[in-house]
Amino acid sequence: MEILTYSRIRMYLNCPASEQLRYSARLVPKMKGSTPRLLGSAVHKGLETGNLDEAMALFDSVVPVSQEEQDQMVADRATCRAMLLGAKTAFTALDDMQPEVEFTIPIINPKTGKASRCFQLAGKVDGICTKDGETWLVEYKTASTITKQYVDRLCLDGQVTTYMHAMQKVLGRPIAGVIYRVIRKPSIKRGQKETAEQYCSRLEEDYQNRPEFYYVEQLLYSNPDDIKAFEQELWDITQRMLWDRKHMHCLHNTARCTDYGCCDYMPICRHDQWQPMYEYREPHQELTNGGKTNAVT
Repeated sequence: MEILTYSRIRMYLNCPASEQLRYSARLVPKMKGSTPRLLGSAVHKGLETGNLDEAMALFDSVVPVSQEEQDQMVADRATCRAMLLGAKTAFTALDDMQPEVEFTIPIINPKTGKASRCFQLAGKVDGICTKDGETWLVEYKTASTITKQYVDRLCLDGQVTTYMHAMQKVLGRPIAGVIYRVIRKPSIKRGQKETAEQYCSRLEEDYQNRPEFYYVEQLLYSNPDDIKAFEQELWDITQRMLWDRKHMHCLHNTARCTDYGCCDYMPICRHDQWQPMYEYREPHQELTNGGKTNAVT
């Protein structure tokens, strides 16, 4: 039984060829040094666990390969520390908070009620809590800017719709909505003559002194119609994936090649000498045992 996650579904919808290379061929680019996602991962870890040391430990797992990467690592560590220290006072404690809740559930055909024989849906929510007697999801995000447009887009977040659908199945009760806790990335830079220690101190002070600028909490209520539509869309996606396999069809969506700089699999599609640039790695490593877990109730 194959695992579908929100990340895999999104990759398939963006470009089926890239999804095939990651999840069927199990190819990933060889990464050296830090990555842009490391800061976000560390902040998430600190918010979910409430443990600053666990968050900072993620930086120790990466070895910079250049002075530029070393400087970026220093800045990222300082940013992570400042974000998490400020969050302790900016965000109030949530009742009955359960962090990092994993799930694995069957994918059901809405018309027949029968489960897929090929796929299951799995994932990990940032947290579940109780508010006014209702169950809420908790999602943490970091953003460069927090504008009205950014907040308006949250109601279209497909990841949260996925998680609401899943956790309602797991818990057997409605999910009232999602509590978004968003942290803005720094608005100040390290000065040319400023030491790392001085920058870290100034950054922490800025997060502590301007919580209304850096921290935003937004509550969005669930929409049963959206969840019902998602259930049908999820089933339709599985059928499309099976059709592609049966007909040995793999669409290359060239409109996505330069999203966020460049697709990880551009060298393969260009037929470059790509083999030394990639390694094999099992998917879903963010989930316990590769997603092969029972849902947490």
